[in-house]
Parts: sequence; structure tokens; C-alpha cells
Amino acid sequence: MKYLFVEMPEVLPKGIEHAERGEPVIPAFPIEDDINKFMGLRARIHSVLLPKYISKMTNYNVSLIAVNQLRDKMDVGMFSAANDLRWMGDKTMPGGQTIKFNAFHLLLLAVRGDLKYDQWGFAGVELGVKCIKNKLFSPNIPITLLVNFETGISNFWTNYNFLVDTKRLKSGAWCSLVIMPDVKFHTKQCLEIYNTNLKFKKAFDDQVKEAIKVEIMDKYTNYNVGEKKEETPNKS
Repeated sequence: MKYLFVEMPEVLPKGIEHAERGEPVIPAFPIEDDINKFMGLRARIHSVLLPKYISKMTNYNVSLIAVNQLRDKMDVGMFSAANDLRWMGDKTMPGGQTIKFNAFHLLLLAVRGDLKYDQWGFAGVELGVKCIKNKLFSPNIPITLLVNFETGISNFWTNYNFLVDTKRLKSGAWCSLVIMPDVKFHTKQCLEIYNTNLKFKKAFDDQVKEAIKVEIMDKYTNYNVGEKKEETPNKS
């Protein structure tokens, strides 16, 4: 478990007590000691400190990013335990329940394939992403991110792949925007054309905005914010 933007104290505070029973839940010991000596200590530290940090970070517009791994859920006996989250499947995360309950977003990441230099002009991976918990929009919307090993997640190539998936860009031996069939190029040449051809750049950006609106916003929004739902007449 790794946290960004958060510094843990050198010595855990003494007398952190349970809110209901008044019993100590975290023993005081130097952080340099082995945190794994006490069973469940890491999860208890998260459950006590994480909500306090989140409430303070909202005042300063600071984001907290936690990187965790998935574990296979262990079932005992003939009955299997319920899934922790609806779209997480038969997986779980170590470190207790705090991150699951306090997170505004939970992203499930999985590598789908490799990106070859000969085709894309860079080496990387195709990363499948699902927001299995989302407090700001509809969850479980699958998207694909293209990751460059040298520069990280590429916004341009992610948009390029999104246009291909939504059939707004033809991909093959020669590629072209559907609305601009006269501008043809190989895949790895697209970024250069985007940076040098202003007309192509505008058309590309407009197609990305349209695809996001039609394929995501309109598709996964029940009704527009600020507009009332149309009430269906009662037939009874």
C-alpha cells in the first residue's frame, strides 16, 4: 500500500481509543518497527487516520491516491462470502475496509495487450479500466487507456483509440477520420499531423468531444442535471 501526499507520524499517537468502548485499538510504537508484527494493525491505522486526513484534505483541494493489489477471496466451507463490491467480482483488497468505504473512486486496472513501436511509434501497453465505485457519475463504464512506458498515460493516443472504437476513425493500412477521408496517414504519423495540421486538429478534437458526449454522457446519464424527469401517466 502506498500513499501519495501523506506523511505518517514518526510515532503513532498514544491513547487512540475506540469511540464506543474506550479501548486502545492501536498500540504506540515507532514506525521504523515492523508493522506486520501486530495482526490487523495496518488496517486499524487506516481506519483511524484515513478519515481524518480526508476531511482535512478537502479544505485544501488535495487528492489522495492509493495503489493497491487484488487478492483472491478466500471462502471457507460450502458457503461463499458476498462480494465486497458489486463489480469487483471474486476479488478483494488487503488493508481492511477503509479504502473501499472512504474512496470517491475505485479503479480496476488490467493490462489487455502490448503496443508495438513499429505500429504506434512508442512501446507501451493497452490498459483496461473500470471505475467500479464512482460517487460522481455512473460506475462500471469500461474505457481503454494507452500507456507509454516513457511518458505514462497518453491523452492523445487514448483519444485516438476511443475514436477507433466508436467508428469515428478508420484504422488499417491507411487511417483517416470519417469526416476527413482525404487526410490519410499511418497510425504512428497521426500525432505529427495533429500538431501540424490545424484543420485536422480541430476536426479530431471535435470528434473526441462528440464521442464522449454521445457514447458516455448521454448513454450513461438517466436525465440531464437540472431537468425534471418526465412523469409517466399512471394507467391504473
